[in-house]
Amino acid sequence: MSSNQATIEAVNARVGANIFGRAETFLRKATAGDDAAARAELVSLLSFFPPSATLNDGVLFNCCTAHAEPVWTEFAGLEIAGCIADDDGATSGLQSAYEAQFFTVYARRSEADGGDCEAITDIYDATLMLAVAGELALRSGLPCIVHPSLSAR
Repeated sequence: MSSNQATIEAVNARVGANIFGRAETFLRKATAGDDAAARAELVSLLSFFPPSATLNDGVLFNCCTAHAEPVWTEFAGLEIAGCIADDDGATSGLQSAYEAQFFTVYARRSEADGGDCEAITDIYDATLMLAVAGELALRSGLPCIVHPSLSAR
């Protein structure tokens, strides 16, 4: 490996770690209800993405909600999970981050209301998915978790 290639890989690793760290901080602040700090972290996080990656309603609500914000009071929380699609287009959720083709943010109803979930948006980039989930947590006022299945190998 050339020294230039090693330098590029080292820079990419640092940038990736910085983006992931900022996304984790953003989700932590958003879930804790620190809206001002969470928005500041989101602005910082979005500086890593091109303008086309802005968090408009088309990005935030591209699944079962017909590109519209759902009625958040119907839900108890948000979850991020990995997904794959088979050749027929059917989606299987709860995939590990290593197997996932894309990520979905789900809104889950309380157990008293059946505990089912509704897909809110699909995102094909893991880092952008964290920013989207954080923005949805801020908008909805709901806690957001990363589903444990993402960490499976």
